Amino acid sequence: MEIPEFHRETNKGKRGDTFWYWWSHRGTKYRSTRFKTREARETAMIQEEARYAANTRPRLTSLTDDQVKEAEMCRKFADDHGVPKILEALTYYHKNYRAALKGPTLSDATKRFLEDRRVSGLTDRSMIEYEGHFKDLKEAFGEEFHTGTLTVERAREYLHKWSTMSLLTYSHRRRTMSALWQWLADHEEVPKNPITKIPNPNNNGKLSRGKVPGFYTVAEAHSLLKAAKKTELISFFALSLFGGVRTEEIMRLEKAGGWKCVNFETGRITIDGKIGGRSVTMNDTLRAWLKDIEPKQKPFFSKSHWYLSKKLKRSVLGEDRAKLSNLARHSYITYSLNLPGASYAQVAKNCGNSESVIKTHYEGNATASQAEAYFALTPRKVR
Repeated sequence: MEIPEFHRETNKGKRGDTFWYWWSHRGTKYRSTRFKTREARETAMIQEEARYAANTRPRLTSLTDDQVKEAEMCRKFADDHGVPKILEALTYYHKNYRAALKGPTLSDATKRFLEDRRVSGLTDRSMIEYEGHFKDLKEAFGEEFHTGTLTVERAREYLHKWSTMSLLTYSHRRRTMSALWQWLADHEEVPKNPITKIPNPNNNGKLSRGKVPGFYTVAEAHSLLKAAKKTELISFFALSLFGGVRTEEIMRLEKAGGWKCVNFETGRITIDGKIGGRSVTMNDTLRAWLKDIEPKQKPFFSKSHWYLSKKLKRSVLGEDRAKLSNLARHSYITYSLNLPGASYAQVAKNCGNSESVIKTHYEGNATASQAEAYFALTPRKVR
């Protein structure tokens, strides 16, 4: 960089003279501020010349100033950790970093993560939630999947399927993944946590309405019940459509004895839970369906359930609607909440959810007349 030539200028005025200077550099003209005295101007010119002079000194290295600072930091790190030669360390890193960055397998990582959380005093309920989420992760990625190879795109693709259920479900799954990968990153077992690149959809911790949960129209529910009535799936659809019972709860119900857990005298269905369990109060529509099915003792969840269920949904609803999950439970909550005289507390208790989630996601999604038509789908009406 060349040192430019500086030109002194003086402006005369009634209130006194002012002094300034100007210079040109690489085709651009620069002008200083005005000074009240010549001495001030001369001092400013000397400082400006010094700045240009400092940048014209010959460099003993081709590195930039930032690269020199980085090299000095590397040298200090090497000295502090007993590394004799930085070049040898970089050569070793280049040969082995890919293997190191693969990270532990998903099976090993989740096992150690859960043990760490258990020791730190995490509640049993939270532990069960983690275990359930990790089971789904391992089914999707494989137990031998190397955690260090997870990309943002792969994580987003996995999380996308949960976004079709509800905003809250998506947020919970993202939180679980982020907790695991952040734990690995903190222990320097993976280079970084890729989940941080995927925004959390719940507005910084405050639950937003987000996407309205999908649910069946009255006509779709009628068609499903009509088709299922001829199969062993009818018990399952009755519980999920008119009781809001989750699929995993129906599986536990079948395992616990099926029809033995249904008490028509008290009007309650007892469902064993991982923590305490819960009971479902039968409404008139659910009672009518279960009374109609009981003599046939059809199972609530058969061994061929998944195959038969997918086949039936495709034939009745079409490929696109059949892909959506939990629509039967969403339908029960949506129509129950919009029945005349419905209360948040009762609906939340009966479906095993919180009032805040019910209010945020389900209120106003259907009309009262639609809700009444939905719960009028008794065995006599579905033929």
